[in-house]
Amino acid sequence: MVFLIRKFGIVVVEVVVVEVVVVIVVIVVVVVVVVVVVVVVVVVVMLLSFLLMLLLIRTLMEKGGQRQDKEEEEEDEEEEEGEEEEEEEEEEEEEEEEEEEEEEEGKACWRYLSMSTKRRDKIKSTRNTKRPF
Repeated sequence: MVFLIRKFGIVVVEVVVVEVVVVIVVIVVVVVVVVVVVVVVVVVVMLLSFLLMLLLIRTLMEKGGQRQDKEEEEEDEEEEEGEEEEEEEEEEEEEEEEEEEEEEEGKACWRYLSMSTKRRDKIKSTRNTKRPF
């Protein structure tokens, strides 16, 4: 459909209404479709990158947690070993002290037994007497 716009009998503008409208509609539809596709692609890429980032953070946290657990276990084992060594040293010291006491008692017994009977009697008599406090 062609419209002629005439001014004083001269054709100024020739307008093709239907064809122009169809072309404009097609251009608008194409632009809208392209914009929608671009927006959808951008949103999908953003979501995928976000999910990937979350997955990466999760795996790093798990690895970090495992490392911390391993470090804590190693520290605990070292502390336990240190405590066990201290306990063993204390037990050895106690055993040595007991052995020394037993040796001293044994020496005292041998001294007592090697004394003469008169001296033993004196020691017994002094033990039995009451001492003033």
